[in-house]
Amino acid sequence: MTTAISFHKLALGPVLQGLKNAHHFISKGAAHATAQGHDANDYLTARLHPEMYDFITQVQRFTDSAKFIPNRVNPANPAISLPDEEKTFPELLDRITRTIAYLESIDAKSFDGREGEPYTQLLGGGKVKIEWTTLNYVMQFAQPNFW
Repeated sequence: MTTAISFHKLALGPVLQGLKNAHHFISKGAAHATAQGHDANDYLTARLHPEMYDFITQVQRFTDSAKFIPNRVNPANPAISLPDEEKTFPELLDRITRTIAYLESIDAKSFDGREGEPYTQLLGGGKVKIEWTTLNYVMQFAQPNFW
């Protein structure tokens, strides 16, 4: 038996679960740093590789990937502003919480029938133009960049 899945659930379901998981493990990391008497900045500025972003920027980028989905699928959906101002664990956790609340506020009906709608993305300061359907944007760009 096959079960249809809505575009809304396909687009936002995994991202919401990922945000909730990230909130949980970042909370545990913050508690660990405090319990061990470590400087939280050591964790927040850490990089897995010298050419990678630090932890704060990584969180900012994956929440950005999530927050852009609703408005790019349907421009009638409200956008959310999340300036990159976080410097502490509580601020990062708040950013994730606000992203979750925003995504959960999006009406599923706003995604209905929008899978094939065109979406044009400009990258590299406008030098690269990619033409997507909103389904392909979600599946081939937004979600992979979130993860």
